[in-house]
Amino acid sequence: MPRPIAPLAPLLDPISERVRAQYERHPYPPASVFALPSRRPEAELALTSAAKLAGYVSFATAPRILVAGCGSLEALVIARANPSAREVVAIDLSEASLTRLGHRVHLARIVQPFCAQAPLTIRQGDLLAIADGPYDAIFLSNVLQHVPNPALLVAHLASLLSAEGLLRLVVYPRASRLWMAAIQHHLGALGLHAHIPAPRRAVANAMDALAADSPLRLSFDVNPESLSDAGVVDAFLHAHDEPMPLDTLAYCIHQSGLHLVAERQTPSSRSSFVDEVDGAVGARLPGTWDRLAVLDESLELCANPVFWLARGAAENAPTVVPRASARPGSMHAEGCILHAVGPIAAKLADLVVATPTHLLVPNPIGAELASRLQRLGDLLAFHGLSADDWLHRLAREVGPRVAPPPSSKVLPGLALSDYEPPMVRALLPAVPPADLDALEAWLKTAHGVGPLAGASGSSGAGRGLRDVVRILAAQGSVLAPVRVPLGATSHR
Repeated sequence: MPRPIAPLAPLLDPISERVRAQYERHPYPPASVFALPSRRPEAELALTSAAKLAGYVSFATAPRILVAGCGSLEALVIARANPSAREVVAIDLSEASLTRLGHRVHLARIVQPFCAQAPLTIRQGDLLAIADGPYDAIFLSNVLQHVPNPALLVAHLASLLSAEGLLRLVVYPRASRLWMAAIQHHLGALGLHAHIPAPRRAVANAMDALAADSPLRLSFDVNPESLSDAGVVDAFLHAHDEPMPLDTLAYCIHQSGLHLVAERQTPSSRSSFVDEVDGAVGARLPGTWDRLAVLDESLELCANPVFWLARGAAENAPTVVPRASARPGSMHAEGCILHAVGPIAAKLADLVVATPTHLLVPNPIGAELASRLQRLGDLLAFHGLSADDWLHRLAREVGPRVAPPPSSKVLPGLALSDYEPPMVRALLPAVPPADLDALEAWLKTAHGVGPLAGASGSSGAGRGLRDVVRILAAQGSVLAPVRVPLGATSHR
């Protein structure tokens, strides 16, 4: 058996406590406790291969390895890939995940006695409480987006590395997960959360209620996480899911004294894919981070980036492109009641059309799509390139997204290049949720109206305006404003 689970310092923040509670109920990955890794070690996880990528002539012969946020399986896979390691320390918030990991380790020694693996030490606690470095290698896979201060965690783990230590970092791409984020907002507006019973069935029912060609439904249907309760919770109902923009991540890595030595994700999601699509664009972008940012803002990072990092300054720091201000635009209609006296009415008069019978509100999903296009345009324009030309080239050379085999079904509307740029640019910025709350209160006070219960069959009695807008946005076209029926508040 592995050594007993040793606790670290107790959790101090509510975000980590919510994440811990989620994984206690739904350990991840969603595999049976009897599922074991392949007898053949994962070559990509072997430190001998990673050391060559970093240009090291030699590497520690008996390295010490940390698997941070290890879940219920990863540490065993890494121990198999590095059997000569002196120790593999596996740390996670969830006792349930670590208990399942311990059972797997024990079972593997019985069922696969001739598979060499490094000794495992299992600990429960917050990653910021780790203080027993140095480590020759640290693995951090899909964890940063679930912690309250990712920059602090990167810096802390960098401080635990040995002089020639390596950090393998797997992250979620923020922009390219636009549809997953839209699904999360839609489900949250419907009142679904990580602790509901039978989450897979509840979420599948909610997604089946959308149009068959809805980008949200298409994105959900082809996602392998949709096949299990734990997968659905991890991907769509997570207690805290905030991926970092890639330029912010690059800055955090640079500030932590690390630099990128290699990408190991799917080739079509690597920076070199820019050159494959358009060599002229690749030639104008100075480094890996800029190319990855262009792919991400184009919604083309279909695989999570996998980075090997080492100590030392980067040869090509990421380009810092200022983020543009809010996009201009307005909607006007006869009979608009927002031009009446009232600060929130005046503030939103150019974004929201309000009549006694309905509201027209910018679609928040379309607004996010437009933000991605604007950011892509800013990045490319900084280097003298055109977003429209790049997207047309993507549409011609890559085309729409396709489901994995055996289906290979075309999935229209998931890539930014599926849309005509002028139509996307015409979309208005989203109304912030706090302003929607204030607008709802103003409509009730000034006009005695509010969003009707059961709007489009799903808003439901008691839902606030912000939730109704999110629900209706998912049900309609992302290129059209959201129409919210209004009625007397006494009928709500």
